[in-house]
Amino acid sequence: MVKVTAKSETPNGKMDASTVLSDYRTVNGLKFPFMIKIQSGAGDMSMKITEVKFSKGPSEKDDDKGITKWKLKLAPAEKREITIEFIVTHPKDMVVGGL
Repeated sequence: MVKVTAKSETPNGKMDASTVLSDYRTVNGLKFPFMIKIQSGAGDMSMKITEVKFSKGPSEKDDDKGITKWKLKLAPAEKREITIEFIVTHPKDMVVGGL
């Protein structure tokens, strides 16, 4: 479990908010939190990650050492992008942002 606490500006002034990440699972050699809980003065909100997708899987994985590598051959100034998509479920009335 990882907990991050930060102050954010609201119409009512600064407010502490904590984000708790838990239920870590290994996907393509990387650990992802499948449960996200946000705790603030406005109340608690929980979200579940139900799926994680990669546009390109890693070239090498060493789960014992926690190392995942993507090996790409690039020409000078060439750019490539690897995207990671998350499917998030949350209560119907909850507005989600900043993920």
